[in-house]
Amino acid sequence: MRHANGYGSVIRMSGKRRRPFAIRITAGWTDDGKQKYKYISYHASKSEAMIALAEHNRTPYDLDANRITLAEVYERYCKENTFKPAMEKHNKTCFNHVAALHNSVFKELRKAHFQGVINGLETPTAKSNVASFFRKLTAYAMENDIVHKSYADTLTVPSKNRKSDRVPFTRAEVDELWELDGLLTAEILLILCYSGMRIMELLLLQKSQINMQDNYIITGSKTEAGEDRYIPIHPRIKHIIEKHYQNSTKWLLVNSRGDKPIRYDSFHAKRWKKFKALHDLRDELTIHSTRHFFVSELQRLNVNKIALQKIIGHKGDDVTDAVYTHFEPEELHAVVNALK
Repeated sequence: MRHANGYGSVIRMSGKRRRPFAIRITAGWTDDGKQKYKYISYHASKSEAMIALAEHNRTPYDLDANRITLAEVYERYCKENTFKPAMEKHNKTCFNHVAALHNSVFKELRKAHFQGVINGLETPTAKSNVASFFRKLTAYAMENDIVHKSYADTLTVPSKNRKSDRVPFTRAEVDELWELDGLLTAEILLILCYSGMRIMELLLLQKSQINMQDNYIITGSKTEAGEDRYIPIHPRIKHIIEKHYQNSTKWLLVNSRGDKPIRYDSFHAKRWKKFKALHDLRDELTIHSTRHFFVSELQRLNVNKIALQKIIGHKGDDVTDAVYTHFEPEELHAVVNALK
């Protein structure tokens, strides 16, 4: 009996094989109209292959489950769901955090794999976000019969109120960073200290978002208050931004090959941890400590609180003030430039 178009077929492979019957489906067409095939699985008998072909058409993910990677699960998850721009950006950030598992077969991942990635992240917020990301991907994989058990449900994350996540760089520590001006890691930390940006905002910053003539950056992430916000470029870091602005790619900061932005996991493992150990920085310091330096120093200088909230992307306690209070660019520059 002839199968419907797109159903697939069973063929016998040539030569002596332990499993000579193959399931194949049409994977596209050549320019001259010939079919291109994708081979799904191999079987010892034709009847076994026919059963497997029927099962594949009932739940097509089943037969691929032994090779589907985390990156492929993520790609299918994104294609089959519609996200608002902020959530789409959030998902991409989480996906970047788990780069070490991108090529791992999803079915083979266990709690230890997920937990290991989480434990290696810098802040409790990042850990919590990635744990939630793993749960969502696992739930999607279970719905589509890619896996039949969730190893993400019992992942542990620390409290977001952990004190070490709120420790700022001291003025003396930032002065030491200036002595290392010229080293990429030190330059990144200094940009963060004098802009209040989050690390992912900086790593994904495109040159089109930077106005070198009028000295400001338009960026933002994570929350509605943080989207498309105006960040003045502090005079002390302008030469650093100008230096990297000269590269030929679309991102301000690029990897060693010069063709893509620096990945967070790469920066954290290969640069931040080594830099921290080499220069004997305090254990409790995190990359996020740069942002706390920016905020705490400006608060100490009694700058306009609402203007500061707008620069760093926080709504604050009074939503009315945060939404309806507007500032001229020169007022925001005055706030940032108060930092020495």
